[in-house]
Amino acid sequence: MARTERLTALKVARVKAPGSYCDGGGLYLQVTKGATGINRSWIYRYTLNGRTREMGIGSLDLYGLKEARAMALDARKLRHQGHDPIEHRRTARAAKHLDAARAMTFRQCADAYVASHRPSWRNADHAAQWSSTLTTYADPIIGALPVQAIDTALVLKVLQQHVEAGRGPAGEFWQSRPETASRALEFLILTAARKGEVLGMRWAEIDLAEKVWTVPAARMKAGKEHRVPLSARALAIVQEMQALRPDGDGPVFVINKKSMLDLLQALRPGQTVHGTRASFKTWASDQTLFQNEVIEASLAHAVGGKVEQAYQRGSMFEKRRRLMDAWAEFCTTEPTAPGKIVPMQRRG
Repeated sequence: MARTERLTALKVARVKAPGSYCDGGGLYLQVTKGATGINRSWIYRYTLNGRTREMGIGSLDLYGLKEARAMALDARKLRHQGHDPIEHRRTARAAKHLDAARAMTFRQCADAYVASHRPSWRNADHAAQWSSTLTTYADPIIGALPVQAIDTALVLKVLQQHVEAGRGPAGEFWQSRPETASRALEFLILTAARKGEVLGMRWAEIDLAEKVWTVPAARMKAGKEHRVPLSARALAIVQEMQALRPDGDGPVFVINKKSMLDLLQALRPGQTVHGTRASFKTWASDQTLFQNEVIEASLAHAVGGKVEQAYQRGSMFEKRRRLMDAWAEFCTTEPTAPGKIVPMQRRG
């Protein structure tokens, strides 16, 4: 049997020369010289699958010789039982962290989430919006509860709570506060796109640097790829949605297909989502000097024959960008005269 307890308390207290001092049974006192002086700590060495491993036990300032021997003995018992002491300790620490996380309240987790994501959000309003929404609607119901106690029923209770009219119509929270739907609808109006094109939009289709949204042919009514120039406001909406973006290439607007229509009906009863394209056409034709070909191309309508379409594709795009910028300015500017407001009515 290997000799143990080779060290004495006096030797441990006096040793200062760098080196590794064996006490036996795999326990070593490791002495190193650092920038701040002499460092002395305990190491447990063992062999696993033919490979030597070292597990730090702690500093001599924290654990004396007797305590270090007791911890080394525990490690040897684990080895005798077929366990790896290092992995066993990692598992125990992970379980402890998990228990601590589960004991955190929803409010604590929410605050931690906002704090960790705040640097990546381009707009400070994102953080304020997250905090305000959670404080107003989630805190009264689940804010003080530990995370492990929150189940599907409680989440539904938050989503189905009744809210009064204000930023949206009165009703259940998830239907009455359609923040994403309002962005989806605004983006649709600014781009004069069809509902299916917007709802199917994915992050890979957006080029933020070039300010262009490329709709693949498979999702276009005419079966041809359509490049949409993004105005400053349309681009800002996309950037706002980045705060909610999950990892990977998912849809930009994750909402129910009926949400935009419900929102539009609340704002302008009797109007349709598709009618916004007619409003764009009416405004562009009656209030601007842009050519009809530019307007039609902005609506993804075919203009002229195949030869003419191929010839105009390059120069037409920059004209369409100027048109969409003008449309965005019109949509986001307060009207100065009632006569300049174009009703959102659908043409045949």
